[in-house]
Amino acid sequence: MSTRLERLADKAANEKHTKILIDLLQQPYNRNCADCKRKDPRWASWNLGIFVCIRCSGIHRSLGTHISKVKSVDLDTWVPEQIENMIQWGNQRANAYWEENLGDQQIPDGSMDKWIKAKYEQKKWVKNEEVPNPSDIKITENQPNMTEKIQKVIKCNDNSVELGHHHHYTDPTTECKSIETGQDKVSNHETATIKTTNDSKNNPPYKIDMASFQQQLSMLAVGRPSTGLIPKAPEGSDKSWANFVIPSRK
Repeated sequence: MSTRLERLADKAANEKHTKILIDLLQQPYNRNCADCKRKDPRWASWNLGIFVCIRCSGIHRSLGTHISKVKSVDLDTWVPEQIENMIQWGNQRANAYWEENLGDQQIPDGSMDKWIKAKYEQKKWVKNEEVPNPSDIKITENQPNMTEKIQKVIKCNDNSVELGHHHHYTDPTTECKSIETGQDKVSNHETATIKTTNDSKNNPPYKIDMASFQQQLSMLAVGRPSTGLIPKAPEGSDKSWANFVIPSRK
């Protein structure tokens, strides 16, 4: 029987793994199924390093675990080895290998079963059957590598995601120091605060004429007994609302 400390350690590890998966799914190249391109994939083939939709995950299972090992992002427990492979690959790098010789071919939606089997089982579109190190695969400029960004966020901001029934995702590109500019997020906040303060000095807040406001509220009770909750306007206040007519209710 596991001890309480072991259970707590397992829980902490699971939460950390869930956070990493959430961060990975937020990256542009992982937001669609690696095979059919449907949005919001919630399953993964961890040995292939790809995120897939529930339909394609069923096809991957049919290939056998010697080809594709499927797990749920939300329901299953992950181990460090599996998480590491997902970080190293991702849909972009995986497809750069598995679809290298695909060209402009378009696969009909009804043929996904055959498409996935041809892609991973028959290795129909790979250039070299020996799977390379993912770091050796070139990626296009319009989809930059996000692996280092995610890993930096995980180290410097372990509390950026609140786990439970609802996940709170914090954009990894804005956590800690901005990875693109190196500018501290806190300093940005301070600058914004100073600007807001200066704006307030230059533009004093609008003052409400309470006498006019009370008069307007009082007139809403015309034809009804006063509750005493809305005070009447003092003498000499603006009477511009006196001509306001409330339609009678039938």
